[in-house]
Amino acid sequence: MHPEGLVESEKVFISGLKNYLVLNKSEFTDKEIYLLRNFPKSGIGFFNLSGFYPDFIMWVKYQNKQIICFLDPKGLEHQKSLDSEKVQLHKEIKEIEKQLGNKDIILESFVLSITPYDSLITGLVNPTSQEEYENNHILFLKSNNTNWQSQLFDILEKSISANNSE
Repeated sequence: MHPEGLVESEKVFISGLKNYLVLNKSEFTDKEIYLLRNFPKSGIGFFNLSGFYPDFIMWVKYQNKQIICFLDPKGLEHQKSLDSEKVQLHKEIKEIEKQLGNKDIILESFVLSITPYDSLITGLVNPTSQEEYENNHILFLKSNNTNWQSQLFDILEKSISANNSE
């Protein structure tokens, strides 16, 4: 079966996104949102050497703007570095956005960690702050003190605002 069935992090992501959109329907009356499961190794990929294919692509259409957001729900227990290509895609994708030369297309990227922040930093001598992870577009799907969906859409809203002011 292609693509394979959803893993837990993907199920948590889809369920959380759906619930958020339903509960906050009034905030999205002027937007269209589409979610696509990306095919590994044959869909949209990045980094020729490592071949990173984010699990999902979300389009948010708002007025004349389109945000194309690459989302990868994963566990981070083995990948804690903010230097990894997957994490740094949120910066590199802005260079791709500039190359497109279309002010109405905004590109974004997020890693959505099923690993809670507290579990991620357990045993580390100098742990990276949760805020620093979030500044690098890593949001935590299972967090007691934050709502990843609100954070995600707040960042996307800021992208639209920044794009409009250019």
